[in-house]
Amino acid sequence: GNGFDANKKVKGIKRNIAVDRNGFILGRYVSSAGIHDSRLASPVCEQVSDAWPSVRKGLVDRGYRGELIENIKRDFNIDIEVCSTPNGTNGFTPKPLRWVVERTFAWLDGFRRLTRNYEITNESAEEMIDFATLKLLLNHVEH
Repeated sequence: GNGFDANKKVKGIKRNIAVDRNGFILGRYVSSAGIHDSRLASPVCEQVSDAWPSVRKGLVDRGYRGELIENIKRDFNIDIEVCSTPNGTNGFTPKPLRWVVERTFAWLDGFRRLTRNYEITNESAEEMIDFATLKLLLNHVEH
């Protein structure tokens, strides 16, 4: 369903993804934009843990912290490290490996069906991410 993320001034849906070091999607979860990212971490981690049991570490931005990190370690045996800008840094500085996720979102935005939320349900929005991921992987194999 649709919602509104007051922090990012976005209405509609929110896509949360987990990617590997190359930017390929390991897990995804679509929800209303009004739900905070930290509440969406567990569904994504559950997908990753089920499909990729060898994953033991995750890097996240500062939106994910506190008790959530302990819960993910306990429930999914995944250590979470929060990426933050080093102290004393002025201006924009890409966070370590955070750019990999942002690049994946840019790849997804290259698909017309994902530039806007055309889907009626969150499940169909997730399926569109799956189709885009398959296309990206097939393109990668071809080269």
